[in-house]
This record gives sequence, C-alpha cells and structure tokens, in this order.
Amino acid sequence: MADGSGSAPGPDAPPPGPVGRSRGRRSMYRQNLAVAEAKRILRSTGRFVALSCLLLAAGSVLLMYTPGGPTGTAARIATGVVAAAAVVAAALWWVRGWPRERTSVAFVLAAEVGHGIVLFCCADPVVSLLAATWFFLLGDYLTFAHGRRALVAHCVWVKANLLFYGVRALLEPGADVPFVVFLVVGLTATLIVTRLFGQVFSDALRSDSARSAELAHRDPMTQLLNRRGLEAAAPRVFAQARSERAVIAVFLVDIDRFKVVNDRHGHDAGDAVLRLLAARLDASVRKYGLVARTGGEEFVVLDRVHADGIASMAERLRAVSHHPDDPVPVTVSVGAVGLAGDDFPSADPGVLLTNLIIRADTAMYAAKQRGGDQVVLDLPRTAALERTDGGATMARSPDEIFDSVMAARSGRDRRAERRPDQGS
Repeated sequence: MADGSGSAPGPDAPPPGPVGRSRGRRSMYRQNLAVAEAKRILRSTGRFVALSCLLLAAGSVLLMYTPGGPTGTAARIATGVVAAAAVVAAALWWVRGWPRERTSVAFVLAAEVGHGIVLFCCADPVVSLLAATWFFLLGDYLTFAHGRRALVAHCVWVKANLLFYGVRALLEPGADVPFVVFLVVGLTATLIVTRLFGQVFSDALRSDSARSAELAHRDPMTQLLNRRGLEAAAPRVFAQARSERAVIAVFLVDIDRFKVVNDRHGHDAGDAVLRLLAARLDASVRKYGLVARTGGEEFVVLDRVHADGIASMAERLRAVSHHPDDPVPVTVSVGAVGLAGDDFPSADPGVLLTNLIIRADTAMYAAKQRGGDQVVLDLPRTAALERTDGGATMARSPDEIFDSVMAARSGRDRRAERRPDQGS
C-alpha cells in the first residue's frame, strides 16, 4: 500500500483482489450499520433503541410499586438510578443516533449490569424471573448491531440470571416447583433459543445483502469501485476532509489513444491494460482514498491531500501509469481539482462529487488537447506552468480551462473529439 510517496508497482503487478484494495477489515458493528444505512433504516432503528430505553426505565419504576419488587431504601435508590440512567440514554439515542463502536459496547455493558442490578433488588425471585423478560430488548439490539459473538455472551449472562433466580425461587418455602421450572424453561426458549435462531437467520440475510451491495458497487473487470460505489463511499471521505479541514482532491485519469490499443493488440490486451492500470492507481492512493473505474478507459481517484500536494499526486498518478517494460505501453492524461474542507458547500455529497468530477474531466480534456501524457490542474487562481520529468503539469484557473476547451471543441461532441483515431 502506498502512503502517497511510494514507487509504482512493476509491470507484473497483480490486479486488485476480489473486492479491490483492502481498506482494513471493518468490524461486525460497522458492517451491520452500513447495511442498515444502505436500507435507509439506520435513523429509525436508533429511535427504536431510544424507545426501548424508555421502556426499561418505565419497567424499573413500575417494579418499585409491584409486590415482590425492590424493597428497602438502598434497593429502591439503586432501581431509581438505573431508571434515570435509562432515560438519559434514551435522550442521547434520540438526539445523537448511533454511537461509535466502543460507545455502543459500553452502552451494552451498562445495560446488562443495570438490568442485573434491578433484578437483584427484587425481593421475590419469581418477580426477578418475570422482569428478566426485558433482556429480550437487549438481545434484539445485539442481533442487529454487534452480531453472533456478542449475542452468545449476552445469552450466557441471561442464562446465569435465570438459573440464579430459578434456584432461589425453588428454595423459597412453599415454592411451586412445576411453575418455577416451567418459567425458567419458557424464558430460556424466549430469551435465548429464539434469539440465537434469529441471529442465524439475520446473519444469512445480511450476508446476502452485503454480497449483493458489494457486487453492485464493483467494476467486474478491475474490481475497483464503479460509479455507484464511488457515490456511496464519497460522503465518508468528504466528511473526514471537512472535520479535519483538509483538502479534497479529485483526479480524472484517462488512457490516451486507447482505441488504438484495442485495434492493434486486441481487446484481451486492452483488458489487461485496464487491469494493470487499475492495480497501479489503487496502490498509489493512501489507505482511505478511493479509486473507481467510471468509464471504458476512465478512472476517478478521490483522496484527501495537503494543500500543496495536488500537483505532485496528479503527476505521480500520471507517472505510475507507464512502465517501459509493459507489454502494451500506454500514457494517460490527468485532470485534477481540489477543494478545501473549509470551502465545502452544504450541497448534497452526490451533487458535490458530480461537480468536482465535471471540473476534473474538463481539466483532463485540456490535457488531451495538448497531446496527452500531461496533467492539468483546475485551481482557484492562475498559477505558473510547472515542468516535471516526462510530462507537464499545467495549473490554470477554471475559467481559462473552460474557455480553452470550448474553443477547441468548436461545437463538436466531446466524445467524438476524444476518439483515439483522431489523435486525442
């Protein structure tokens, strides 16, 4: 993985793996939330958790007025504290929505311990068993958010509580043994067996959903993101750049005279060129950057960079695209555009991405008009021409780029102008 300054892979570098470049394996929690966000149910499920916290608070208060519930000052104070904490948690969930993973784990542990305290405060163990049904809500949360391992640990904790209060109930004078046994068995089936079955079913559905989403967001030839995948992943990069006040850069990389490659060497060779270029671009971008194939021989790179690093990164992308030992040497034209995090408009991320790609595409076309194998930067103000080894980096204002491109097109269709057999 390149860190932004590493060398390019050699001509025999393998293409990206079956799911493109590894960005680090996401935890089950983040995977599950990503699926929920894709289904547009993330916000509503957060509100459901808030309501569940309110139900737990209400149940704890009602227990204090239930025969066999918490008795004594200490027990009632402890139950009241748990109820108050549940109300605070409900407010946070309603206002802030889903937290970070560590915060979620802390919430689960607090809920497990808090409800355990409420059960322990009940004077009658049978009431404790009946109140244990509230563990069902926590099991739902773990099934949805944290997955199988967390649910198994929860089920062990629930079973320990059922056995503890079941034994206590059996040791009570005049205990109704059949009823207590029936209650423990029934709660085991409800709180544990059905939860585990639901987890298996949920895992199967999520796996299919995640696999379908992955396939829908990947280019089958290069295994890079496609346009849909880029649009889905870009908001995260935009949000990070905005929070860090970094510069977001979009680079549009287009192979020069690609039609000649297909005509002279065949489509199999052309496909090999695309896969090799995809691997090199992918390896040249930092861990959290994005690389996508958005057209036949067109690639988009999206990454956070230093304010003065756009030109150097664009030149690096141009340079890694060519190697003297390649079976079919090619060159590329690169258009680049940068936007500071402080200047981000409040527009929809999809609209922002589209506008940046259009500007980068216009700059790339200007590079092709100069013979290709060049970089053109779309900068807010006019800058001097910078010469680099093997190519040229042009830094010009958006108006200059637009005017020159429109003059070059002379009313002709853009795609016709870029046909390789016309020397673009």
